[in-house]
Amino acid sequence: MEVLKKKTGRDPLYMKSLAQIHIAVFFLGMSALAGKWSNQNALVLTFARVWISAPALFIYLKLRKMPVLLKRGRDYGCMVALGALWAAHWTAFLTSVQLSTVAIATITFSTYPVFVTFLEPWLFHEKLRPSALIQAFIMLAGAAILVSWGEAGEDMLLGFIWGMAASLLHGAIVLLNRRMVQDYSGEVVAFYSQGFAALLLLPAGIALRPVFTAQDWMAVLVLGLLCSALAQALMGCGLKRVKAQTLSLIGGLESVYGILMAAVLLGQPPTGRELLGGAIVLGVSLFATLRKGAAE
Repeated sequence: MEVLKKKTGRDPLYMKSLAQIHIAVFFLGMSALAGKWSNQNALVLTFARVWISAPALFIYLKLRKMPVLLKRGRDYGCMVALGALWAAHWTAFLTSVQLSTVAIATITFSTYPVFVTFLEPWLFHEKLRPSALIQAFIMLAGAAILVSWGEAGEDMLLGFIWGMAASLLHGAIVLLNRRMVQDYSGEVVAFYSQGFAALLLLPAGIALRPVFTAQDWMAVLVLGLLCSALAQALMGCGLKRVKAQTLSLIGGLESVYGILMAAVLLGQPPTGRELLGGAIVLGVSLFATLRKGAAE
């Protein structure tokens, strides 16, 4: 029976893991829409998001009876750094969403492998491959197509710049996560990073003293519970049986889901320029992932 499952690819546990990751990526794609639903600025949305997601993840860890304490004191410092990166990343990403379009924000975010390409060899003392360098420059060219550079004063260009900042920050998050998941589960890393993000943003939240409407609450609940806590929990469960290469392939659908939902729910279909730039960025990402998987 086990042999049959492997040959047909119908192992129920593996299929369940795939479904969990797809649902998680779908919820992650929804985060851009939540940024459009609310009139609150990106910093307030990020503050509310992490103060909802961190307690939810703590409850999840307790219900699953997973160990919460870290093994080494220095790991808490790494988690603080992760929290700061997540706080800055989500603020930059939501600013990009609010200034431009869901397509521009999600596609520029998808260029984070470019920054991983340059940062990874430096941080982990690995060799920079020429092919990776070429792929990185093609992705940057694809991202550059998204906006008209002749109209520098437009919000679209500002949204693009904020989106690239979010991409750079996410590249740093990926590399620091790579170190932390060697010793801890993805759910534990998510709890600590979002918990420290909440603490770091507390002074800003107190100073801004936001007043939420019913629509604002809907947006932050979607961001905190679905796009953060539930997505992280599903991703952590799914990764137990799914390879990193498969995760990378499914993760590329985040911008696709976000763009499709924006077209249907917000009446914001992508422009021809966004479709072309997105096809280049996601195409290169798909090619690089498949090539890496074939080489391993």
